[in-house]
Amino acid sequence: MGGVQHPHNVTRTVSGGLYYLVIVDQNTNRFIGSSPYGYRCLVGCSQQAGSTSSQLNQPYSMSFDNQENIYIKDKNNARVQMFNLIQIQIPAISFMNIIFIIYILHKILS
Repeated sequence: MGGVQHPHNVTRTVSGGLYYLVIVDQNTNRFIGSSPYGYRCLVGCSQQAGSTSSQLNQPYSMSFDNQENIYIKDKNNARVQMFNLIQIQIPAISFMNIIFIIYILHKILS
């Protein structure tokens, strides 16, 4: 999958009683989710900027609603893309994995 190049927004969320870490990676035009085995790309996996429903172009922020929808602000496409957390099936992650990932991101960004 390649490393995270510009994590513009990192958020922890809960779905079905499980915790997930999700990242908007701006420079690679991806939306990444955590799993017990690392990360996997959920949207924009080609890492090519684009305007189709499966592509992003400089994503920079995300938010969630109470229906488990994810809204990604897509800067260069001047849009907000909506995805359902359940439908893209982010694998579960433990609380200790979240702490470790936050530690690693802090070290990378410091």
